[in-house]
Amino acid sequence: MQGDSSPGAQNDKNRLAMTISNASMKNLFLKSLYTFIIVEILSLLSFFYFPNIPIFFFIIVIMAAIASLYKLEYGLYILLAELFIGGKGYLFSLNVYGFPISIRMGIFFIIFAIWMARKFPISNFQFPKKFLIPNSQFLILFLFIVYGILNGLFRNAFGNVFFDANAWIFFLLIFVFLDTIKKENIQNILTILFASVVWIGIKTAYVIFLFSRNFSFIGDPFYKWIRDTGVGEITSMGAGMYRIFFQSHIYSLIAAAIILSLFFLGQRPDKKSSLIAIIAFYFSTLSILISQSRSFWVGGVGACIALICYALLIQKIQYKKILIFTLLFIVIIYSQLSIIKIITGNFGNFFSARLANSEEEAAGSSRLNQIKPLFDGIKKHPIFGSGFGTKLAYKSNDPRVLKNNPDGMYTTYAFEWGYLDIWLKIGLVGLGIYLTILFFTSKQLLLNSNIIQKSLFFGLLALAVTNIFSPYLNHPLGIGYILLVSSLVYNEDMKKQ
Repeated sequence: MQGDSSPGAQNDKNRLAMTISNASMKNLFLKSLYTFIIVEILSLLSFFYFPNIPIFFFIIVIMAAIASLYKLEYGLYILLAELFIGGKGYLFSLNVYGFPISIRMGIFFIIFAIWMARKFPISNFQFPKKFLIPNSQFLILFLFIVYGILNGLFRNAFGNVFFDANAWIFFLLIFVFLDTIKKENIQNILTILFASVVWIGIKTAYVIFLFSRNFSFIGDPFYKWIRDTGVGEITSMGAGMYRIFFQSHIYSLIAAAIILSLFFLGQRPDKKSSLIAIIAFYFSTLSILISQSRSFWVGGVGACIALICYALLIQKIQYKKILIFTLLFIVIIYSQLSIIKIITGNFGNFFSARLANSEEEAAGSSRLNQIKPLFDGIKKHPIFGSGFGTKLAYKSNDPRVLKNNPDGMYTTYAFEWGYLDIWLKIGLVGLGIYLTILFFTSKQLLLNSNIIQKSLFFGLLALAVTNIFSPYLNHPLGIGYILLVSSLVYNEDMKKQ
């Protein structure tokens, strides 16, 4: 018997598929949210009660291995989920002869090893042409990363080179992403992302409540858990106000840019999907406000300006729609500021400490003090760089630095100015290759007719603007997003050929 191929029957099939997809999205969202909460509780318990027993580290690594063996994309979902909430990656760690191995590093090696074993079996070894040169820009970037490591080893201490360059090794996952990430995976990844930013928003609000209400304080065990696991930093701003900055807030910014783009450019999801996206947007922007990160604020403003220009000039969206969205955004921000004031009990100007007199404010002045030493260092080897691990000295006003160095002089290989840091290490040519990758990926995302892919561009733009002042493109958090969108673009291009 032949199936019914009438338009009515086809529409019924489409509605059924959409209903199943929406139900699946809701289930994945809730399961992801519950998982994030459980993982953070286990990390806290492990830190307090089992600091030298890495049982949860091995459980998570084994689960990642089982998931990857079943379906490799499941392993990547776990890896991305850890990026979304894990900060520097040390929610769990394994100590090997005094060297800490982060859970992020453990998941990375497991997924890459499983992919290698599948692609290159010893019994029938063949190197697929697709992965020989997946993208010429990435291949050249790999060469500059290797050169930066060798150049660094020649000029700088081994330890400095290792800790400076290890994040760039994350780029090896481009092969796994290329082999795994398809357009069909994006909804699941975005759902996990939305769940993560909701949890991060709840956690951020809870932490500022604990510290502003004196349930916790700088230096107590809870503070040490946040600091030692690399989740974030907590800084007293005076008058009972605290700055709660998590490394993974970058994904709150990316998620906010994606969601705003989806609605702004005309995506019409069902009610359940819309509710999830709205909740995620609200908690994302709440996190960004509480973080008091000027870098995130600038990244968000940059993405919004670009989105409005694109909507007006390319999409020909009416001014009325822009006005409505602007008014709604103002209402959201006002409600969040009110919530923050209620949570903290501080009804003063929340932004004053971060927007006024930035040259005198410790973080702002320290960042400005890095510019001249960076350019002086770049001038020595401007074309090919000085290698990873290159250290420069600058005057810092950070209280933690002043505690050990009363003159404020601080020597380091890690700098706030993201693009200048890359230029210093792998030179103008290496930086140019990286920017080329960003440009062509952005171009393909923006020219794609799919609104979801367009929205991913504005998330990438927010990341790229933020990297001017806070280094994320040389960190697994930023590199992970680059791998995701680049592999999506590449695989879509391969289908067209």
